[in-house]
Amino acid sequence: MDGNFNNGQYQGQPQYQGQPHYQNGYYNIYPNPGVAYTQPVIPGVRETVREALKSKPFLIMAITFSISLLISVFNMIYYTVIVNSGLSTISDNSFGRIFASGFSSFIMLLLLIPMIITTIGLWQIYTGADKDVPIIKGFGMLRGICILCMILFILLAVITGIATAIIAAGAGLVGALGSSDFSDLGKIAAIGIGIIIAIFALFLVLVIIATVYHYKLNISIKRIEDGANLGYMTGSISTYVFVFTFIGCVTSVLTAITTVITATAGQAINYAISSGLMLSQYGLGDLEVISSTVVNAISSVVSAIFVISMAMFFGGLRNKLSVLGVR
Repeated sequence: MDGNFNNGQYQGQPQYQGQPHYQNGYYNIYPNPGVAYTQPVIPGVRETVREALKSKPFLIMAITFSISLLISVFNMIYYTVIVNSGLSTISDNSFGRIFASGFSSFIMLLLLIPMIITTIGLWQIYTGADKDVPIIKGFGMLRGICILCMILFILLAVITGIATAIIAAGAGLVGALGSSDFSDLGKIAAIGIGIIIAIFALFLVLVIIATVYHYKLNISIKRIEDGANLGYMTGSISTYVFVFTFIGCVTSVLTAITTVITATAGQAINYAISSGLMLSQYGLGDLEVISSTVVNAISSVVSAIFVISMAMFFGGLRNKLSVLGVR
């Protein structure tokens, strides 16, 4: 075999090196146990990827996601400690209420785990990008979260599909009312069921899009990992990921603007509601306004900044890799 390929005699685990090993100026030998093969190394890929991982957009991603985590922790503490304890003083402190409160707290804490892992992964990647060592754990954390999201979205798609099928089957039974004295009622029910089916179908489409997004994102993260550690990439950032991340920029900005407007205009309403619930006499009225308006507005703005910085990171890296010949 020519000098560009491993002769198959090398065995053992693949070893990451501080700099990619060039053979004939073009190939990097990257053996797997029992399977030896080579991957093309394009000069400048490793440096370009690591430079992007040290860029301001990626740093902003890490900072804003950390802020989102802190906001989520604040909300969890607020609703589990302050609100629940306040409500328990003005209502029946039954076993059912205690169980519901504890279960909701457990769910909120459970939802924080992926955010914590993602935050740690982002910071490990950012701090490791300026070192001449492999970045492994950070990428592994992000890919693990992508796989977890894929599984959850697949389960959600299955549940939604089953629910849609059940509703559609029920529509056939309701249609029988059309041949009876309740024909008008049957038509109204059929229209209502049709709307419900359409909503479920739209939701199913969105879930499928989200599932594919995380699948493509997982592949893109693996390519970035290979580029940063080994100097080769089997492809660039997925176009699907880039396009839907850009769409996410638009929707997140609109959401942030809407939330800020709602928060500004609705402070008096929220305060009136909290006072009406007798929360203010326990010192909770003002806190309710802060949690439901200011904090939510800040969270929406931070989320928008995160998505925008993510799109800038992917877009900038795609352009630089394209110049190097990575497609």
